[in-house]
Amino acid sequence: MGARKTVSRADLLPYPDALRRLLSVTSSPRMGLERMERLLALCGAPHRQLRALHVAGTNGKGSTLAFCSALLDEAGLRWGRTTSPHLTCARERIVVDGALVDEPTFCRVEADVASAALQMLDDPPTFFERMTALAFCVFAEAHLDVVLVEVGLGGRLDASNVLRPVACGIGRIAKDHTRWLGDTVEAIAGEKAGILKADTPAFVVDQSDVVLDVIRTRAADVGTAVEVVSPVDVDVKLGLPGAHQRSNAALALALVSAAGISLDDARQRRALAHAAWPGRLESLGDGRITLDGAHNEDAAAALASSFVPPSTPWTLIMGATDGHDAGAFAQRLVDGGLAPGHVVVTQASAPRSTSADVIVKDVRRAFPDATTAGLDDVRTLLTSSTPVLVTGSLYLVGEVRSWLTDMPVDPVLPLF
Repeated sequence: MGARKTVSRADLLPYPDALRRLLSVTSSPRMGLERMERLLALCGAPHRQLRALHVAGTNGKGSTLAFCSALLDEAGLRWGRTTSPHLTCARERIVVDGALVDEPTFCRVEADVASAALQMLDDPPTFFERMTALAFCVFAEAHLDVVLVEVGLGGRLDASNVLRPVACGIGRIAKDHTRWLGDTVEAIAGEKAGILKADTPAFVVDQSDVVLDVIRTRAADVGTAVEVVSPVDVDVKLGLPGAHQRSNAALALALVSAAGISLDDARQRRALAHAAWPGRLESLGDGRITLDGAHNEDAAAALASSFVPPSTPWTLIMGATDGHDAGAFAQRLVDGGLAPGHVVVTQASAPRSTSADVIVKDVRRAFPDATTAGLDDVRTLLTSSTPVLVTGSLYLVGEVRSWLTDMPVDPVLPLF
């Protein structure tokens, strides 16, 4: 695979220490592609060896790639997937043929990437750039048929946009990360559409004309056509619940087809029915506990339209991450008809999680009787017989999920 430098074994670290080394660098976004191109060149340009499907969007990126994964499994192909953030373990960000990258491989390649980064002390790569380079190196070594790549932030200046993909997809676009992407939907759509490339098939889920006009303009500027995909029929069973997933499934079908992968209707249906994506309307605890990583207003509206409330009184447990409007999120739940009997606001352990005392003031605009609770009290609440919906923060969903499943849990927490 190219001329990536192999470091001495003394540079290899055990997994907890390799992770700490990754997390010791800046986690704040530093937009731009030159630094990533330089890092990858020092790693042997693994991104030039990948047949990638590249997906941007405010919401639905991970679900779209989950559907793509199921379709590639059905086709009998070898595939890799990189997404962010992770719920409980950084290795979730690098999946090969449905399995998390193993710790020895992670540590070996992390040491190679760290060695390359030492040659960039004048402009050191960020945590996300290193993780993305690590994923591309793992994928190139594995000689995969297709690689699925989720944009981290925006698109135009995201580290993943160094790819020359087989096809590009754009999911639903809404206001989020306005500090970096702009404070209008049009500006954000322009950033997302920055992944489009000349003569590269492009697809977008059907949405507002304002968004579609921006994407079509960008497509014309770079010299490609963009196809608007319609949701799959309601008679198609999906492994991911929610009406909004029909658009994500349609986007996945279009992307996989553009990669030259053909499946008949029966095989497509079988694959879509088996798709899985943790923390997205995920039902645990004999169906009593629902986890959903929605964390912006658009996602809250989708959650409200898809979540089927229990017939008995239920509890909403909410968290939030810095930079997100918890009050507006909660209001979208109310506007969508959700009426929990009790609302509990908490703070996840992750560093970017917002204080419950701050969140609750905003949440009470929608739910006047909302209360706060620490994580120990939340954990106790989950052992009761009361049905619970946990949402508002992927970090909170990940932490709660770690209590309820046997997924690997990292010894140190993610920063971004």
